[in-house]
Amino acid sequence: MKLETILVPYDGSEQAKRALEYAKDLAAIAGGACYVRAVHVMPSDLINEKDLDGSSLEGVPLGLLGREEYQGLLSKVVDRARERVKEGLRDIIDEMGDSLVVDVIADSSA
Repeated sequence: MKLETILVPYDGSEQAKRALEYAKDLAAIAGGACYVRAVHVMPSDLINEKDLDGSSLEGVPLGLLGREEYQGLLSKVVDRARERVKEGLRDIIDEMGDSLVVDVIADSSA
């Protein structure tokens, strides 16, 4: 069996960081032809105005936003969350380079 991708759920905990270290070692054993994909699931129902870092919804409840506005908001929040996750994983990213992919997904549940 050839390993191509190792999927590691990531929530910022010490256990998740240890799991990434383990996946990194496993990928090295696989000969470097393997990617480690760290996935952080961010519940979309918990998105609020504080996640916008200075942007504003101008008092409009999330449920009343149009589809395009909501997708734009979600995109901004996911991009910011991805940067926070990458910052928390900076040492592992520096070691692994392109063999580590960091994803952030906004969903209603993990």
